[in-house]
Parts: sequence; structure tokens; C-alpha cells
Amino acid sequence: MTQLQNLIKVAVFGSGSGTVLEAILRGQDRYQVEVALADRKCRFLEIAKERHIPTIYHSYKKHTGSKDSFDQMMLGSLRPFNPDIIFLAGYMRLIGQSLLKAYPNRILNVHPADLTLTDDQGKRKYVGMDAIADALKQGETSTRSSVILVDEGIDTGKIVALGPSVPYTGGWPVTEEAIAKHRDKHKRLSDWVVSVEALNQIAEGNYGEINLCAASLP
Repeated sequence: MTQLQNLIKVAVFGSGSGTVLEAILRGQDRYQVEVALADRKCRFLEIAKERHIPTIYHSYKKHTGSKDSFDQMMLGSLRPFNPDIIFLAGYMRLIGQSLLKAYPNRILNVHPADLTLTDDQGKRKYVGMDAIADALKQGETSTRSSVILVDEGIDTGKIVALGPSVPYTGGWPVTEEAIAKHRDKHKRLSDWVVSVEALNQIAEGNYGEINLCAASLP
């Protein structure tokens, strides 16, 4: 990938509460959020509007065409903004070939698990939607987020940055209540921090070694 200018333009995709978007907006330094795009009506869109960020909403549920035609529609809506980077901040759809080809090595995703951890077959241990619960139920005593470059697989892309480690203090055996409390803490202390860090380091042209993030949000 060609090294970007210091101030990069970012399109943020989301499907939910928008807390990562809030962190990204607070942490803008070497990047600027140009547009927020959602596949459903959600708090994510309201947060963008409150900060006067242009929004795009396309309902996947109401879309009658194929998944690829939905991605093509998203792509068309993005073109006027010409983003350098797409950042997936709680976006609940898999990214298809149309977007991957249009933005090669320029789509990032924040995942709430340490994707350097592998099983005895060398596969990443904590992928998918229940990564935090899976990690705690398997005895992990801390969790940390990863930002990856999105590829065709599920949480298989190159790791760009690792967030701060968040100790689990909820006791054993792990309960659903303890998982929920840890998940909220994890968002604040790792998801938010590493999302900002990854965007700033990419603005500096850094796609090299994994960055271990220890900074805090302003």
C-alpha cells in the first residue's frame, strides 16, 4: 500500500451502539472521519449526526438483491467521500469482494480478542462474535483487542495493532453477568484505545510490525 498523507480520510461502518465511533471521533489527530455508514437504524448513526458527520444508511434487512448488490450500493454511496480507509466499528456484516477489491488492504476491523493466540493446529483461537465469552470460558485471565486488515476470511487478516491487556476480575466459574461486565470494561480499555492507535499509526504509513498499544484516550 502506498504511504498515506498524515491526515487520512476515514469512513466508519457500524451496526450498533457506536461507542467505538465515539472513541475514534475523540481521538482524531492524524485522521479525519468523513462519513459514517450503517446497515440498520442504530445509535451509531445518531452519534455521527450529533457530531455533524455525514451519514449513509442502507437497510440490509430490507434489501431485496444479492449480498454483492448490497455491497455495490454501499460502494456507490462511498465514492463521493473518497475515503483512504474504511474502519469497521461493530459492523455486523461480512465484507464482500466488491469492497475488498475497491479498497485493497484499506479496510480495518477491531476485534475484541488477542488474535496472536493460536490453538495446537496454529489456528486463531478466539474468532467470531463471542470472542470475549469464549476466551474467559477457556480460562484466559485477561483479554485484549486486535485491529486487523480485513480479508476474505473471518478474523483472519494481518494484525495491525494490539490493544492494552484488560485483566479479568470477575471470579470463577465464569458467569454471564461477569462476562457482560468484563465486556463493557474491555470496550473502554482496549477496543477504543487500539482503534484510535491503529488509525494514527496507519496515517504515519506504518504497516510493519504489530504495534503494542499502551496509550489511553484523551
